[in-house]
Amino acid sequence: MASNIILQEKNGSAIVSRGNMVGKTYPLGGYLQASANGTIGVDLKEGSNFILKGVRFNYYKQASTAAFGATQGATVTALNALLDKRVLDDFIVKDDSNALSGTTKFRHKSGQSGADRDAGGTLELGLHSVSAGLYGSYLEITETDLSNTTGKSVAFGRLQGYLENQGTPNNWLDAQMQNGRADPLVTLKTYTVDWDNTGTIDISGSVDFSGSTKTIAFTAATSGIEYSDIDNTPAALDVAVAANTAKVTDNHYVFDQGIAATTWSINHALGKYPSVSVIDSAKTMVIGEVTYSDTNNLTIVFLAAFSGKAYLN
Repeated sequence: MASNIILQEKNGSAIVSRGNMVGKTYPLGGYLQASANGTIGVDLKEGSNFILKGVRFNYYKQASTAAFGATQGATVTALNALLDKRVLDDFIVKDDSNALSGTTKFRHKSGQSGADRDAGGTLELGLHSVSAGLYGSYLEITETDLSNTTGKSVAFGRLQGYLENQGTPNNWLDAQMQNGRADPLVTLKTYTVDWDNTGTIDISGSVDFSGSTKTIAFTAATSGIEYSDIDNTPAALDVAVAANTAKVTDNHYVFDQGIAATTWSINHALGKYPSVSVIDSAKTMVIGEVTYSDTNNLTIVFLAAFSGKAYLN
């Protein structure tokens, strides 16, 4: 009685065994090939040499003892699919040279003509670089300005990001260390942001504000920006500041009391306790008793009724 042929993949190899006999190991990746013999037989060959010849197709079994196929043709197809697996050849492309150069590649699938970074993606490891991505979109880390090949004390790290743009990798990120720097120089698109160890951010290029109001909006209350702190200021500063923030220019309010009265009630909405100066209709300064209800309201009481203006700063 003929024995079944057990053919299984293990650790990147094909193991062929018959019955209770110890199996023989062969490389995968097309090293063995199955072909039809007559109407029901299947041959297993290593090049032109027969490993097995004319074995009935249903005698070929998987490790689970299940048949490879219900017909001769299906069995040949299933056997070759297993034997043709390139477990390492296509996944790892290793640089075997002794020189301190070259790149070892890990790729999900090779592209056309063995190209890297196709839709499956590629990870590349070099002596002083590593990159991962697909097509023209990838991240790359490198070391530059090396004066030796063993130590890292004089190396400057660099991180670059690329995005595919219709066939052309577009460098949108470049962060690199330089001699004498404690923090990286970061370039985003056409803008350069320079962080230094004092907390200063230097931006080369223009800063565009959205809309026509040219506003600087703070997410929370701030102590404000002094006009004298701004370099290269224009002759007139037109900056509107978001609510609950201190304005760049000083807040002031002019109150017009058109009807003569001894008590003036003023809602100035300045958000502070302003100084108050009062003049009557004849432009004479008048002193009154000022009472602050809160930071947005106050009253002034005079000995006699009159009309005029109150200047709040």
